[in-house]
Amino acid sequence: MYPLHIALHDGFQGHTVVITVDGREVYNQSSVTTDVAISRADAFDVQVASNTVRIEVSVEPGGRRGSTEVNVTQYPFVAVSLERDGSIVFQPSTQLFRYM
Repeated sequence: MYPLHIALHDGFQGHTVVITVDGREVYNQSSVTTDVAISRADAFDVQVASNTVRIEVSVEPGGRRGSTEVNVTQYPFVAVSLERDGSIVFQPSTQLFRYM
């Protein structure tokens, strides 16, 4: 098993967010809202079975969807942001995200 930390960052304003990792639902929350002072809406940890995983994110309302593949042994931290144009952006990182 490998640890994976997923953080929801910018752009969330009362959205419902569903996240799956390799097809397994690991997050399903409504009213997700970014704290603009620290650019963070939520964060959680999950254990994954494979060193490379597919992360899929669905955001409602709006039917926004995005996905990425991440090697969690190289990038055990992944930030997800919702851009103004509705696209979902993933930011893999080697280090835990810092919040002011």
